[in-house]
Amino acid sequence: MINLTTLTFLSSFLFLLATLSHSLPLTTDSRWIVDDTSGHRVKLRCANWPGHMEAMVPEGLDRQPVDDISKLIPQLGFNCVRLTWATWSFTRDGYQNLTVSQSFKKLGLTDARDGIMKNNPDLLHVGIHDAQAAVVNSLGEHGVMVVLDNHISTPMWCCSENDNNGFFGDSDFDPEEWIRGWKVVAERYKDNQWVVGLSLRNELRGSKQNVSVWFHYTQKCAKAIHAIDPKTLVIVSGLDYDSDLSFLKDRPYGLDLNKKLVFEFHWYSFTAGQQPKWLSEPINEMCTKSREWFQKQAGFLLTTSRNRTETYPLFLSEFGIDERGLNEADNRYFTCFCTIAAENDLDWAVWGLQGSYYQRDGIEGPTETYGVLDTTWSRPKNYDVLGRFNLLQHILQDSNDRAAQYYTLLYHPQTGRCGQVIGDDKVYQENCKQRSGWEHKGDGSPIRLRGTPMCLKAQGENLPVLVTEDCNDKMSRWSFLPPSELHIGTKDARGNDLCLEWQASDYYTFLTTKKCVLDGKVSSERQWFQLIPTNVDVEK
Repeated sequence: MINLTTLTFLSSFLFLLATLSHSLPLTTDSRWIVDDTSGHRVKLRCANWPGHMEAMVPEGLDRQPVDDISKLIPQLGFNCVRLTWATWSFTRDGYQNLTVSQSFKKLGLTDARDGIMKNNPDLLHVGIHDAQAAVVNSLGEHGVMVVLDNHISTPMWCCSENDNNGFFGDSDFDPEEWIRGWKVVAERYKDNQWVVGLSLRNELRGSKQNVSVWFHYTQKCAKAIHAIDPKTLVIVSGLDYDSDLSFLKDRPYGLDLNKKLVFEFHWYSFTAGQQPKWLSEPINEMCTKSREWFQKQAGFLLTTSRNRTETYPLFLSEFGIDERGLNEADNRYFTCFCTIAAENDLDWAVWGLQGSYYQRDGIEGPTETYGVLDTTWSRPKNYDVLGRFNLLQHILQDSNDRAAQYYTLLYHPQTGRCGQVIGDDKVYQENCKQRSGWEHKGDGSPIRLRGTPMCLKAQGENLPVLVTEDCNDKMSRWSFLPPSELHIGTKDARGNDLCLEWQASDYYTFLTTKKCVLDGKVSSERQWFQLIPTNVDVEK
C-alpha cells in the first residue's frame, strides 16, 4: 500500500519532472548559472554518482539497467549528475584497453560481474571508458545534465590526509599527468551537449597545500580544457577538503574563461571537525556559527564588497547525511544546511545517488548509508529525507530582467515544507509547490499575505495563527529572534515571547504559536522558519 508520504512525494516530483527542459550549453551571469541562449537561470540540483573506485565503472550497473537508473533520477527531482572518475584510468598503461569484465575479474568481484551480465549485458565486454560514456549518453537521453568530476588519481575510495592523492606533487598526484588526463576527457566529451561542467579536482588536502601552487595548477588546467571545450563550465574547488575558498577574498582568481568559471564547496556535519559540536553545542548557536562560517569560507563569492566587485556561481557539490536518520549530528546539521541552501538559492549535488558499491575498503557490495537510493537502486532509501529537498529543488531566484518582483516564502527547513493559505483564515503546511507569498518589512512589522490587506496574527499559546486584516494589533507584529535569527516571534498580552510552530491534527498541519525555545539546549528546529526571497511566480 502506498502511504500518504509517498503520494505527497510523488506529486511533488512529477511536477518537477515536467519542468526540467532548457537550452544548452550553460554559461554564467554574475553569481548565477544560466541558459546561454535565453539568459534564464538554470539551477543545478544534482546527485553524485561515483565512478572513480577500483573497478573504474560507475556504481550500480550490477543492480539495475543503466537506462532505468537514468530514468529514475529526474523522477526524483534531480536534473544532473556529478559523475566521478580517476586520473589513472585515462593515463596509465593497463587501463586503456581494459574491459568491464576484465576489471571485475581482476578484482575478484564475481557477484558484481554477474549482476552486470544480468542487468547490462551490452556493457560487460566493452572498455571501461566506453562504459562511462554509455552512462553519460544514457543520462543525456533522459534529460539529465552531467558534471564530470576528477575525484582522485589512484582508483580508490577518497579521501584521507595520507592517501598520497591530496595535493599537487603528492607521490600519486602528478599535476602534469592530471592535466594530461583532463585533456583526454575534455576531448572525448567536447561534442556531448549534456556534459555541462568539468570539475577540476575533488577535495584538495594535506600538508603540501599552498595557495600559490593552487592558483598555478588550477589555472593551468582550466585554460587547457577550456581551449579544448570552450562551451562547458569549468568548476574549481578550494583547499582543506574543498571547505576553504577564503583566500579569494583578498586575491582575485584573475581568470574569467569567457563566463564559464564556477567555484565549488563541500560541507558535511563532520567538515572542519564540526561533528562533535553539532551534538554538544546549543543548536541555535551552532547554526548561527555555521552560517557565519559558510559566509567566511565561500559564501562571500555570491556578493560584492568594497574591495571585490566580482561575483561567481558557487556549486555546493557535496553535502549529505545518513539517510536512515540514525546520526543525530547529521540530522541537526542538515536542518541548518537547508537554511543556507534555501536563502542563497544554491546550486548543489547531494552525496550520493548510490545505494551500494561494487567494493569499498576491501568489502564486496557494501551499503552506502548516505545514498539517496536503497541497495536495489530502484527506489529512494527514505522518502521523508528526500521530501526535505522540496524547496531546494525549485528555482527561487531568476537573474533574468523579466523575472517577477521579489516576495518571500514562509519556509520550514526541518520539514522542507512551506506555509499556504487555503480558503479559510489559517496557514497550512504544504508542499512548496503550493505556496503563498508573504511580505515583511523588518522586525516589529506585520507579515502580510502578498497582494492582500491580510496578515498573520497570533491568538495565544497553542492557538492557531490567523490570517486577518487586523494588522495593527501587537500580536500581528513579528520579529526574528536571537540567537538563531530563525525563530519568528511576537509577544502575547503579558509580554511573553511566542514563536511560530507547526501543530499537527488528524488531517492536516497548521501554523500555531508556542512558547519560544531559544536557548537551544533542547531541540528547537521545529520552531525554525525563514522568509525566503523569490522572484519566480511560475514553478521551474
